[in-house]
Amino acid sequence: MCGIVGCLYPDLLDAETLGLRMLERIRYRGPDRGYLHLENKVFLGIRRLAIVNVDQGVQPTFSEDGSVVAVFNGEIYNHRELKSELLAKGFSVQDGSDAEIIPHAYQRWGLDFPNHLNGDFAIAIWDRSARRLVLARDRLGIKPLFFAPVPQGLVWASEVKALWAHPEVPRQLNTRYLGQLFTYWTGLDPLSSFEGVYQIEAGRVVVFNENGRQLNSRKYWEIPHQKSVPRFDGTFEECQEAFRAEMRKSVALRLQADVPVGTYTSGGIDSSIINVLAYNDLNHRETQTFSVAFEDQVFDESVFQREMVRHLQLDAHQVRCRGLDIYNQFPDVIGHTEAPVFRTAPVPMFLLSRCVSDAGLKVVLTGEGADEVAWGYDIFREAKIRQFWSRQPNSQARGSLFRKLYAYLPQFQNPRHFRLLVDFFRQDMQLTSQPLYSHQMRITNSRATHLFLHSDLKKNLAEQDPLQQLVASLPADYQQRTLLEKCQYLEMRTLLRGYLLSSQGDRMLSAHGVEGRFPFLDHHVIEFLAGVPERFRLRGLRDKHLLRETFRSDLPQKILERPKFAFRAPEVSVFIQDPDGMVEHHLNPKSLDEAGIFDATAVQQFRARLARIPTGRFSTRDNLAFVQMLSTQVLYDRFVRGAAATTPAESRRDVSITHGHNSCGQTRQPPNSTRSAA
Repeated sequence: MCGIVGCLYPDLLDAETLGLRMLERIRYRGPDRGYLHLENKVFLGIRRLAIVNVDQGVQPTFSEDGSVVAVFNGEIYNHRELKSELLAKGFSVQDGSDAEIIPHAYQRWGLDFPNHLNGDFAIAIWDRSARRLVLARDRLGIKPLFFAPVPQGLVWASEVKALWAHPEVPRQLNTRYLGQLFTYWTGLDPLSSFEGVYQIEAGRVVVFNENGRQLNSRKYWEIPHQKSVPRFDGTFEECQEAFRAEMRKSVALRLQADVPVGTYTSGGIDSSIINVLAYNDLNHRETQTFSVAFEDQVFDESVFQREMVRHLQLDAHQVRCRGLDIYNQFPDVIGHTEAPVFRTAPVPMFLLSRCVSDAGLKVVLTGEGADEVAWGYDIFREAKIRQFWSRQPNSQARGSLFRKLYAYLPQFQNPRHFRLLVDFFRQDMQLTSQPLYSHQMRITNSRATHLFLHSDLKKNLAEQDPLQQLVASLPADYQQRTLLEKCQYLEMRTLLRGYLLSSQGDRMLSAHGVEGRFPFLDHHVIEFLAGVPERFRLRGLRDKHLLRETFRSDLPQKILERPKFAFRAPEVSVFIQDPDGMVEHHLNPKSLDEAGIFDATAVQQFRARLARIPTGRFSTRDNLAFVQMLSTQVLYDRFVRGAAATTPAESRRDVSITHGHNSCGQTRQPPNSTRSAA
């Protein structure tokens, strides 16, 4: 995990001061060292978290002729193979970290170079000869990359707060993005939470000229489906063998590091499989694993975590998360997410990455992504039942399948509650051709919170419908996908990319200088699973069938057959007493009116109603609305209203500065350059 920055700028800008300020704002992403390279009207910088070739992995990296300069955040797992290939083609690739291959890969393959990378990355390349900037982001959007147009230039960075070191980048919430977030839980790239600030879309390369004007934008990868990848035509047993081989290779690549690598153990099947492959298949016997336990037993999975630790005899570390921890840490967590959230789950992940850092580790493997690519979420089964039921809408038996789906939830054993559930899922169930069919129930739940929005924002949503924006962003081949493939696309496009990999993923990991690696999200694994028959992934209503059967002999029965248990944390219940007045500070009428996002009267009525509800009886919509409100107001208070207080100072401490010019040579440094270690 690193953090990159850069700027295209006019002559009058104090570029060195700006670069140092930007780097200081994201020091925690790369605590080991800072590097800043300045040229005529452009600079590139990085805060480095040293993982590969710890002592020599200096950035930026340069092509042999000095015409290409690059910085990047992330990991390129196939860098050894690419280096051999490039050397065979006559390129002179220096020894160093995986970053060394980037300038040469760009020279070899042009704008198609990311297609040759297997990894998680955000890359900035300055092409001196063409006087153009190239920004590229990995296929899934695991690594963040933001940019903002400024007068006569462009500024870019791994986090938005670094962009605000530039005086021309505005600080204003983006109501269009918020409208999306309040409708389907996350906003869509290329937008961000802030006006005038954009994201490089996942799987895309964007080219700018030296004045910051966009010249070109290319989508080099899209979430696959069965018609877009080679079809697997073997037996189920052969599929199990092939899937295990793909996963073993993915885990092996992600264990590559010159520092110790640990794992997360949630107590679910996905992280357990990562541990099995690392510890048993790949003999990674020094595995340290990290878990979260909750004071509130409703959310606690520690009994399953201990089961897996005993099974493999892992060296285990555990963080215990109390309700008070969530309350106390929530504002700082939003300072890292730089976006509103709809759950409090990022807080325990923030505490967990701190535990990893305190243990001296920089890298962890997690099971993130398995539910999306192996079809583990209830939303896949909900869509399948609703489609099946729609063929005989008067069938009581088909509607009763939801009881089987939610048998583990005690509230739905109550006949009245179950009838309400069935009536909820009956809504519009015959509209199976609608592009958002699989997610319509989630959207219905989320849009119920719109009643708390300010009238101006409601008007904006009516004029710029977030659902139309989502439909307009769908790929050209979307209608070729089956219902469940559409469901997977939407889940990966929204929840995974916009929340799990960012607010709950990268941002919580990087807050303490930790890098997360996700074997289930290797694009080869995703493409393999896209090509297998659907019944291998979802057999009847049995989720993740292929995954469960492939690793049946490796896992304790208690974990193997455990129903999906969504990782959640206590929500309204931990804020209702408001011991330090934090909630009142952010949700009082004056603060609400100033931000202009929520209707102050509606929010006060909502808070009064919550205060009358017994603890533990808050509904899904109550929790969703409250967390969205509070996180949005914290975001506004910290980054918009509190702008002056967050203006960064520059620091030369542990930053190496180089100055380069437009010429050629064969040294690791750019020709005619100087380096100073401050």
